[in-house]
Formats: sequence, structure tokens, C-alpha cells
Amino acid sequence: MKNIRVPKKACATCPYARTTPSGVWARDEYEKLRTYDEGGGELTEWPDGSKHVVPALATFHCHQEAVTKVDTVCRGWLSVHRDSVAVRLACVDGRIDPNDVPREVESEYYATGAAAADAGEADISSPSPTARKAVDRLASKGVFSEG
Repeated sequence: MKNIRVPKKACATCPYARTTPSGVWARDEYEKLRTYDEGGGELTEWPDGSKHVVPALATFHCHQEAVTKVDTVCRGWLSVHRDSVAVRLACVDGRIDPNDVPREVESEYYATGAAAADAGEADISSPSPTARKAVDRLASKGVFSEG
């Protein structure tokens, strides 16, 4: 596996960053953040019929990757979910250097994926002018484009 770029700080519209205005990302993007919290994840039915919560195991990449074309881990995700199975797997298979994983949640980020999602979804139906400007900037860069 190849290494994923680990930025020193989050991008300007990181959904985990306290400075990112509410309502920039779509609801399904915010809901992904919850799946990395302990107890988060998908409720999955196993072959025996029992149901279990399976935590998200994928590495959460920076949304700006669509523009930069460089595999980049989301700095906010790495800070908030540093103890998650997904981060540990990325370290074990060599995609993320364990020395790049923060020891504690950095103060500029929400403490959990759920807290980040709640904040991001709060104004999703009526984003502020600042949020709309951020969305327009992202759209002009092609962040929302397919492919």
C-alpha cells in the first residue's frame, strides 16, 4: 500500500473543524462522520440472523482530494478518530505513519464525529452567507463533480 498524505492542518472546509460554517456539506457526508465514533457504524445482519454494529473501516479522505488529485487523509478525521479501528488499520498496512497520528484531539476540531455532524447539519436547510460562499468556492474548484 502507498502512503496517504497527512496534512499538518485541516483544509478550510473540513467537516470536523469548528471554524467550518454549518451546512457546507450534504447530510450524507455529515452522517459518515458518526460511523467512526465508538458505537457508531452500520447495523449489519450476520448470517445467523443476529445484528451487530460494524464500525467504519475505511480511511476518511479530504474532500479537497477531488481538486488536488493527491491521496490525502482528512486531518480532522485523523485527529478526532485517532483511536479508531480505521486509523489503526491504515497505520498497520502502512498508509498512514503512526507518528503522524495526534495523541489527543486537537482543539480546533470537535471531540467526536457525532458532534461535528450535529454542528454541520444544524443549518443545512438554511446555510449562512458564509457557508454558501464556501459551497460556491468548492463548486468552482470542482470538489462536487463526479469522477
